[in-house]
Amino acid sequence: MSTKTAKTPFEAGFERHDIRTVTEGRAELLPDGNLFVEEQNYGRALALDTEGNIVWQYVNRASDGKVYLLRWSRFVPPEQAAELRKALAEIRCSAE
Repeated sequence: MSTKTAKTPFEAGFERHDIRTVTEGRAELLPDGNLFVEEQNYGRALALDTEGNIVWQYVNRASDGKVYLLRWSRFVPPEQAAELRKALAEIRCSAE
């Protein structure tokens, strides 16, 4: 704010990879400097690095080839995901 300037480090990546959504898209800056992006209307979640390269992407495509919407996706860091998997594996559910 003190320099009264703004940076758009991911703009070129958005343009190059045609990243867009009509409604409800979201983005989150990750601890490693990458950007997690959800294209809600196009069923795609991805991560961009600061050079605008796709690090990984997921398209919510069914076996019939149709692409379905995403809804409020979240990125879970690998360490946290491992903890969650372990906790879920230890849960015993009852049908009672």
